[in-house]
Amino acid sequence: MDDFSALSYFSSLANSAAMEYFAALADFASLNIDFSDLSISDGRKTDSSGEGNNAISLLWQKTDSSGEGSGAISLLWQQRQNDVNNHVAFRPPHSYLPICEDSKKPYVGKVFKTLDEAREGVKPDSKKDISESSVQKKIRRRKPSTRNGCKARITATLNDDGNYVFTSFSELHNHSLVTEDVRHLMKFNRKMDESHQMIMLKCAKSNIGPVRAFRIFKELVGSFEEVGCTSKDFKNLSYSMNSYADGVDAQLLLDRFLSKRKTDECFKCEYLVDETHKVKSLFWSDAVAVQNYSLFGDAVSFDATYTTNRYDMIFAPFTGKDNHGGCVTFGAGLLTREDVNSYSWILKQFIECMGTAPAMIITDQDPTLKIAVENVMPNTRHRFCMWHIMMKLAQKLSNSLREDAELKSEIHSVVWSELDEPVDFERKWTEVLDQYELTDNTWLADMFSLRSYWIPAYFRDLSMSGLFRTTSLSESENSFFRR
Repeated sequence: MDDFSALSYFSSLANSAAMEYFAALADFASLNIDFSDLSISDGRKTDSSGEGNNAISLLWQKTDSSGEGSGAISLLWQQRQNDVNNHVAFRPPHSYLPICEDSKKPYVGKVFKTLDEAREGVKPDSKKDISESSVQKKIRRRKPSTRNGCKARITATLNDDGNYVFTSFSELHNHSLVTEDVRHLMKFNRKMDESHQMIMLKCAKSNIGPVRAFRIFKELVGSFEEVGCTSKDFKNLSYSMNSYADGVDAQLLLDRFLSKRKTDECFKCEYLVDETHKVKSLFWSDAVAVQNYSLFGDAVSFDATYTTNRYDMIFAPFTGKDNHGGCVTFGAGLLTREDVNSYSWILKQFIECMGTAPAMIITDQDPTLKIAVENVMPNTRHRFCMWHIMMKLAQKLSNSLREDAELKSEIHSVVWSELDEPVDFERKWTEVLDQYELTDNTWLADMFSLRSYWIPAYFRDLSMSGLFRTTSLSESENSFFRR
């Protein structure tokens, strides 16, 4: 081995690469050498004291396992000669090269007509002085930096012929590269085309979120690798679609309803706007709903407890029950406020659309809704949801009676009985309160004063009253619309 050639070669390496190489060799040869003080000076390796090639000398003097001498340096020089013979560039330890055929690799001097042919998207560091007036400042989300000083890059310049020429190419990375099974997740390989947008749009119409839409698309194409993007890309597309309709979505809905009303005389749509021209109340119904009301509109369930998340509006459907026990919709509305005026307006629109008021309407125990029903529907029997009332029973009892199962059983038997007359109910109610000393309970006294609004004994004269004791129909419909 040529000693001078080996030392000249290692002395000519860049400082950081050489130090890394020597440190790896020292570890390989089990030498206790500190390379942190080494520096390059006049093409020679010296330590901080300037006394010469101490580290190289130690490596040079270290013998291999056979005792023949120069073990570590010999191995390093031999590896370098193999790399030169195989046309492999110098690669320091802890570095990575992409696995690619030589015929597919770019090289300095290769000419392309367009940047697209040179794989568009590789951008060198820009050092242009751009004035603030020519660039619109954008608010960007803060995220941790992923830069690690990797020097792998390719540079192309425009020559006099109008073609692009590669002027430099470095394929050596200082970090691990992605494996083939996750290569499709790289940003350059991800792309959302019309098929993705179509699936996302159809799922949005069905109230399906972006994550479930991503899974549905995966099932359609067969695997995650064939999707072509990630679930986060679906979320970004959903955000872009919502941003596109932001501020005009209410107008789009009104335009669609008004257009349908022109072509369908049975379609009913009314709305109110506030001082800022924002929709505050909306009601709609169609011909099928009107027909259902004419057949099954004796009793109506009206629930205004479901609030939409996006617009903070109350979704209030009018629901009935057909002869099969299934839910039928008579109409629906959106409200921004839960006050007497809002409830009165939507109840008036419902009566105008259907022609007549129902014989009975069941709602939750809302005092404003109670006033609105009395004002708009004076001849309609108003009933409170028994389930909402009985759910409060445990909270209104004392701690000693809250866990009394016998007390709860007796109260439930008195309240839910459909065979008792009003006189029988009042007698049994009084007996239970006297037995458990609950005559001073304010909440039970208030519920007794409102007994004609929720106790089944007071609705025996109405048909179908036994089928409408709670607003569970409306809540079931809310669950359907939520999907």
